[in-house]
Amino acid sequence: MSQSNSDDTIFAGALCLPAEERAAYIEQATRGDAALRQRVESLLKGYEDAEFLEQPVPSRIQQTVAISVPLTEKAGDKIGRYKLLQQIGEGGCGVVYMAEQEEPVRRRVALKIIKAGMDTKSVIARFEAERQALALMDHPNIAKVLDAGATEAGRPYFVMELVRGMKLTDYCDEAKLPFRARLDLFMKVCQAIQHAHQKGIIHRDIKPSNVLVTINDGAAVPKVIDFGIAKATGGQLLTDKTVFTAFGQFIGTPAYMSPEQAMLTSLDIDTRSDIYSLGVLLYELLTGKTPFESEELLAIGLDEMRRTIREKEPDRPSTRLSTLPDNELGTTAQSRGLDAPKLISQLRGDLDWIVIKCLEKDRARRYETANGLAADIERHLRNEPVVACPPSNLYRLRKLIRRNKVAFAASALIAAVLLVATVVSVWQAALAKERLDDSEAISKFLTEVFQSPDPARDGRTITVAETLGAAAKRLDSDLASQPVRRAKLQAAIGHTYYTLGLYREAIPLLEEARAYYLVAFGLENTNTLNAMHALAGSYDGMGRYEEALKLQEEVVRFDRKMLGLEHPQTLLELNCLALVYKDVGRLKEAIKLWEQALALDRKVLGLEHPYTLRAMENLSNGYGAAGRFAEALKLREQALALDRKVLGQEHPETLRAMLNLATSYSQLGRHDDEALKLQEKDLQLYRKVLGSEHPETLMAMNNLACFYDDVGRRDEALKLWEEMVQNSRRALGPEHYLTLGGMTALAESYRSFGHDNEAIALLKEVLGVNPKDSEVFLELATLQTWLGQDADYEATRRRVIQNVEGTEDLVMADRAAKASCLRPSTDAALMAKALALARHAVELGKTNSSSPWRQMCLGLAEYRTGQYDSAEQTLTVAEQMAGDQHNISVSNRRQIQGTARLFRAMSLFRQDKLEEARRLFNEAKAQMAPLPKHENQSMVEGKPASYDDLICWLAYKEAKGLIEGQAVIAKDAGK
Repeated sequence: MSQSNSDDTIFAGALCLPAEERAAYIEQATRGDAALRQRVESLLKGYEDAEFLEQPVPSRIQQTVAISVPLTEKAGDKIGRYKLLQQIGEGGCGVVYMAEQEEPVRRRVALKIIKAGMDTKSVIARFEAERQALALMDHPNIAKVLDAGATEAGRPYFVMELVRGMKLTDYCDEAKLPFRARLDLFMKVCQAIQHAHQKGIIHRDIKPSNVLVTINDGAAVPKVIDFGIAKATGGQLLTDKTVFTAFGQFIGTPAYMSPEQAMLTSLDIDTRSDIYSLGVLLYELLTGKTPFESEELLAIGLDEMRRTIREKEPDRPSTRLSTLPDNELGTTAQSRGLDAPKLISQLRGDLDWIVIKCLEKDRARRYETANGLAADIERHLRNEPVVACPPSNLYRLRKLIRRNKVAFAASALIAAVLLVATVVSVWQAALAKERLDDSEAISKFLTEVFQSPDPARDGRTITVAETLGAAAKRLDSDLASQPVRRAKLQAAIGHTYYTLGLYREAIPLLEEARAYYLVAFGLENTNTLNAMHALAGSYDGMGRYEEALKLQEEVVRFDRKMLGLEHPQTLLELNCLALVYKDVGRLKEAIKLWEQALALDRKVLGLEHPYTLRAMENLSNGYGAAGRFAEALKLREQALALDRKVLGQEHPETLRAMLNLATSYSQLGRHDDEALKLQEKDLQLYRKVLGSEHPETLMAMNNLACFYDDVGRRDEALKLWEEMVQNSRRALGPEHYLTLGGMTALAESYRSFGHDNEAIALLKEVLGVNPKDSEVFLELATLQTWLGQDADYEATRRRVIQNVEGTEDLVMADRAAKASCLRPSTDAALMAKALALARHAVELGKTNSSSPWRQMCLGLAEYRTGQYDSAEQTLTVAEQMAGDQHNISVSNRRQIQGTARLFRAMSLFRQDKLEEARRLFNEAKAQMAPLPKHENQSMVEGKPASYDDLICWLAYKEAKGLIEGQAVIAKDAGK
């Protein structure tokens, strides 16, 4: 570099800095060269002493910098109708004052005036251009021009709204704003710049000091200021005076300057130059750093500075942060409300590529508009795919060659590179053609399948499910010779069925897709694992829990191996695995896994990520199932607030959170207006968003019906359960667990109205589909016995014993034995099987808190098989256990002890201990719940009696007939 260039470069660099920082900069830049330092200081002194400067910077460089030119105005002076209060800013050619407007209204304003001695033709032209640029715009995030004029000396000024605020970056750091809040403010800045662009104005100097944040009604509002070097587009004139940018002039601030601004050629500057500067601003908001630091750029000299801006690729934001010293990284993370690892992880991916797309050297690869940039950030915040993505390998190769022309000069190396480039190009072209062919073939197939229905063929309407069914049937015939495309469509249609809750239809398609991908690609493949994930979910939805568990454990194992424990996909699969654990009855393991997954989600993805929100919901469900209702309520309230904020009021996850919170209210006995309105609103939104036949809508119907039933609105409960069952049968089939659960609930509702026979018919239908539903067969047997349907009861208990033979499920064994012992039987073999089941249940449940129930059931079985002495002892133990265990409710203790005493009384009677039997019978009679008023109904006070109460009442009626009947006979005999 020549001596003159060196002097100019350091001089220009000094002008870019505040006055108090110039000396240190000059000392560093001259590196002990006393002569050079003296020349630069001389240039600087001459510049500051100048009374008239046609070109503010006598070299090739013009900057928007602070310049110390003597001022003529001071606080207290008046300019027109404005009284100057204090100086609040200073630029290269102007000074900004806070002023008070005295009429026609009194208000504080900002007044900008050209400095004395700076009123040259070019400076006045730029000043008026800024004034005109601001006057053209009307946007809440751009400072407004209120007035304009000239002083008595002829120096122009204009008046703007007074923006009391901090630099954008300083405000965000001081308030410790998280990424989302920073991005919200940044999107407003983008909208302001878009407005300027639409008015034909390019800002050309976007940086934090030109974006101030002010507080308006408690909300932060960014304001873009200083259009001092703005440029008009499309031939528009901002002023009738000449604004000439000399060839080779620097316009802008180096750290925020686009490559085309640094070219110093005649290359036209367009709106995409502002996009680059917005990218630098976003980089700084996220990391606290600019891609190229100002001090480093100024220290390397003008030519190297320009080359760096034009050619050097900036680090991705996450990479830049990972290279910071630990203390600096910790401070940066703290000012964003995060820890260091989470800060870096939140930048990786979308935000990295959004920033890098703004900072592309080739402006054609940047966002076309500021609105386009804001829209991509919005997509990121909504967890939708963003436009920005990593550049291709071929693009990287071309950039490498351009940056290293000397290194690639040797002919052999060039040939090799060209060969590689050719191979890459051919490969990418072939891949693109293959993808295009795939897309066209799949598009043609789907177009034919999803064509408008033919009224003559399909009637007036055809559902999405029916259309998917038609597509699935055509796969084997239309794509028989195209296994890859068939597998893709099988997986896609199967996943759609899965999303719609049509698990039965999804399973065969997903099984075929998984089988193909396993053979073609093996387990360690994304397509294979995605198909397995959806298949596991479908198995779980259909109640095929063991198959779901095996498959989901395999998915988690390979995700952890391929992606690592903290990858978002692995975290999602951990949540799904815990859900299956819960469904197979391994609740403690499910809760432990959910707690682990939630901690990782919060650490890796942040509190507001959808996966984190889902983990909160799942864990709260686990707490609810475990009876930890207060913990569940707290987590559900947090989750719903976050869902509404992040996903919106009508997102399915938000609706699920509302449903879960309503469940918590019910579990804690909160049946107030707030809880009821929440459930009603939730169902209304489910119907709107997912339709009346979606599984989650059906679940919401069931929950609201239960709530109505709890508060005594039984007519509404019955109507809602009837609708739920009808919709579930049609959409999910009679064997789906929601259909079966709805039918059971509807049967209970029928009993509330005294419609026991309708209830029995529904329970029989449930058992026809699921003959091992132990709770249903016990309820059915109890109802049949209570209503005197002896023949039906005999058939039921024989069927029950047959269905559960060999079971290792203690609940099923206990209920089957109890259902078989409600009435005496002459079938000794049947009663022997019932006794064996009862003994097996006691053995299996030795450490279980429900042991009194098992003991009581064993006493019943022993009584029915004639073992009266053993029965009396076993039932005595059951009574004592019920009294000793504190975790048994009052009603359950009454049911156990009442039934046990009645059967003990009958056992004593059978052993000829008549007085003891009568005494015990009278004790039990005094303590038992009142019987129904009408023996042909199974409800008390308008509510269905539990089958445990019915069993106790059946025992009472039998004991009364036996003991009191014998007393009557004895009395008659005495006469």
